[in-house]
Amino acid sequence: MLNRKILALILLPMLLAPLMSFSYAHVTSFVVKKYKLHIQFSYLDIESYKIYSPWGSSGDDNITDQLFDDTLYINTTVFPSWHAWVGLVIKNNGIFNMKLEEPTYQIIMTPEDSATWNANEFYYGPYTEAGFNPLVWGDITGDNYQDKLDPDEGVIGVESEDPPVYLEPPPASRNKCKLIMWIYLHIVEGPDDFIMELSIIITGIMTDVSWVEEP
Repeated sequence: MLNRKILALILLPMLLAPLMSFSYAHVTSFVVKKYKLHIQFSYLDIESYKIYSPWGSSGDDNITDQLFDDTLYINTTVFPSWHAWVGLVIKNNGIFNMKLEEPTYQIIMTPEDSATWNANEFYYGPYTEAGFNPLVWGDITGDNYQDKLDPDEGVIGVESEDPPVYLEPPPASRNKCKLIMWIYLHIVEGPDDFIMELSIIITGIMTDVSWVEEP
């Protein structure tokens, strides 16, 4: 017959093991919380635009222009020293604040890579619907734009904003969800005549999202 002390040493670990397991499970138990990231589609629209150039403006036979899916397409014949002003009214039509990114330019030239060019951007706003400064939009026309716009300054007499520029969501009657942008395009050098197909793309980045905790 086993010695009582030896038997106790054998049985004691067998009795304590379930208790230790229960204690460990109790101490290390945890609650998993689930989260959903809610991001609603938000976007910027080119609401209106103007194109002014000594060699043709929007609607002329010399320039073909079309606005489609927040991209402005311009097709025209250009040459060294050719230049034009493009004005854009940009609006945040989403539900979140948006940071306007610098425009993206896509250029197709015929012949390919036949010229060098540059673009200067000037930002004005943001504005509410009724808060537009007429000096930066309504007062600038095809008849006077050369007196109102300067390639290095933008709208003469009006200070432009430094990017980034943030646009609030609508309603435009209360929130500053609109912006005026003027772009000076200039062909620096190239052949005497070539075809340029230009796309100006406007994009933005949402600056706030919401986290919702699930029960």
